[in-house]
Amino acid sequence: MERISKTLLLCFLLLLSGRVLSQGTTLVIFSEGGQKFTLEVNGAIQNETPEARVETNNLFDSAIKVKLYPADDQMPLISKSIFNTPNGMLYYVYRQDAKGRYILEKTTHDWSGEETRLQFAKYAYPFVYDPSDYDVVRETLDPGSQDLLNDYIRQIEKQ
Repeated sequence: MERISKTLLLCFLLLLSGRVLSQGTTLVIFSEGGQKFTLEVNGAIQNETPEARVETNNLFDSAIKVKLYPADDQMPLISKSIFNTPNGMLYYVYRQDAKGRYILEKTTHDWSGEETRLQFAKYAYPFVYDPSDYDVVRETLDPGSQDLLNDYIRQIEKQ
């Protein structure tokens, strides 16, 4: 009986240490258009001031309950359950779909492809140190995407 108790205790300690040493999942949510938001994950607010990109770490639950509160009161609250992948990275983009509704959509960190490069250029612009050097990024896009980026930058600068 004592041997069984010790074995069970050892198994419990091994499981506990595995959980403590594992990193859990990292969740990154960013806004395609630079809209700022507050993120709630499993009932806990992750950022005190609204931001266009929020990252949260060490998520262990099998389902992650996310609520995204846009800083703009005219935009709708987004609520979503996300299925976790242990010790992984989850990327979600907050954007408008083809019908104009705001959605939270799974994406990857792979920024390949022309449309995705434009999305990344739009996303990154508010975080640049020296906007006058952003021509380097603009030149990597085709002329149509350059025009769209210029329109986006003018819109941001008006705010």
